[in-house]
Amino acid sequence: VTSAQLWLERRVRVIDGTTVSMPDTPVNQKKYPQPSTQKPGCGFPQMRIAGLFSLASGALLDHAKSSIQVHESILLGRLMPALAKGDVILADRGFCSFRSFHKIARAGVDALMRLNGARKVDFRKGKKLGPNDRLIEWKKPAKCPKSCTQEEFDALPDTQTLRHVRLIVSARGMRTQTITLVTTLLDPTAYPLQQLGERYFQRWSVELRFREIKITLGMDVLRCQTPAMVEKEVMMH
Repeated sequence: VTSAQLWLERRVRVIDGTTVSMPDTPVNQKKYPQPSTQKPGCGFPQMRIAGLFSLASGALLDHAKSSIQVHESILLGRLMPALAKGDVILADRGFCSFRSFHKIARAGVDALMRLNGARKVDFRKGKKLGPNDRLIEWKKPAKCPKSCTQEEFDALPDTQTLRHVRLIVSARGMRTQTITLVTTLLDPTAYPLQQLGERYFQRWSVELRFREIKITLGMDVLRCQTPAMVEKEVMMH
């Protein structure tokens, strides 16, 4: 990646999750169980994979894997060592949480994510930075989430201030949508709302990167009979 490909002299990384299936053997089912909504014998074991990509080049920088019962935010934590101070992460709403933003900020990294639908934001509150642009204080969850240990939860601050921007997206023939983004990039002068929107909408490119790996290279359905060999198969891809 050349300096001309950087965004405001910063490297942008994209994180996203996907799943792959594998043969229905007892050992695969034990480590990577099928979805709980499927009846036994009517589904295949599944592995969740989170990939960290370079936005500029499309290169896969690192990945983390787990069963589908493990939340994506935990995989984000496993990918943090691959990030460097000053990087910017783009991520979808599945990674958007109080704990994720705190963990990312502590590492000297910034994040831009779509607001998780479970968290409601009132744009009448907080500090106004401009039209559809506000600083809003998030409060620590009342209870420790399942994806977090009690020790980690106790170490979290009571509040953190995040910037919220609201985008109006309209396309011919489609219903107009309102999308809310959350970011640790708090300066509206250095990081204007329009630029945040342009960067976030480049996030969809990660879907193409996963398609190239899963479909073109044939990783969508794995073939090995044991977890150890399945994990090697993923590494080879």
